[in-house]
Amino acid sequence: MLIINCACNIIADVAANLKKNVVFLTSTQDSAKHLRDWQITVERLNPPPGKVIFCENDSEDETQNLIKSWAYPHELLSFKSKPEDLKDDIYSVIAKNRQMLLERVREINPDFAIFLDDDVFPENLDIIEKLTTHNLDLVGGMYLRLFKDDTPYIASQWGTDTPIAEMPQLPNLAVRVADARKRGVPFLMFARCERKLYKVTITSAGCLCLSRKALKDKRLNFYPKGKVKGYKALSEDFEFCLLARELGYEVYLDGDVRLLHLKPGIEKRRPWITVTYRFR
Repeated sequence: MLIINCACNIIADVAANLKKNVVFLTSTQDSAKHLRDWQITVERLNPPPGKVIFCENDSEDETQNLIKSWAYPHELLSFKSKPEDLKDDIYSVIAKNRQMLLERVREINPDFAIFLDDDVFPENLDIIEKLTTHNLDLVGGMYLRLFKDDTPYIASQWGTDTPIAEMPQLPNLAVRVADARKRGVPFLMFARCERKLYKVTITSAGCLCLSRKALKDKRLNFYPKGKVKGYKALSEDFEFCLLARELGYEVYLDGDVRLLHLKPGIEKRRPWITVTYRFR
């Protein structure tokens, strides 16, 4: 594992407003086409994070060089995966990536750490304030991602045991919930939600804010996977949320925190994506 620190001089007005007790954690791979745009977005946040910690694996483009040359407080963790890493679980490499970020930020011990992927762009310049002022242990932001049927849904899901009043209010919701329960479907997905705080069952680590309490809880990890029984081929972040719930935490989604999510291109070697996507 390689760790590179950078505390270069950055623009004075940005440096003065850094939210030093908040760290961004960013998983990345082959992101050179859009990484500079993402970095500029982070610089423009009000306030911006005190530091960004990247974990990169297996990149074949200029991703590492773009990170190293960024004149903003950051660290870079890097590792090479092996083909056998994916033998038993297609999410094992990204789980290891997120775990390395988690273990590093535990050493720093900030008030909050926000996982923010390199292809997720905040629409709210005050995203840090929005996520942290709730003072919650796990709270995500609202963005859409493509699932297997090539349909975009919110990257958070509600358990079918969730009271209907606490779900996004859509036509025929009660019928839909009853049908899912009858078929034994554990989670419901929605394409939109209101701009309010929801209690959800699982949310994505593409944008996930963790409190110091959650960060310090060493029972709570992304890797190794398999700690949550009864679910097959569950992603590392959804499993993380279910594990947190087993440990007594609640998981939330702030529907007022809106983010844009890039459609993955063919250069993104994500083993859990079975459909080939291209940027449009």
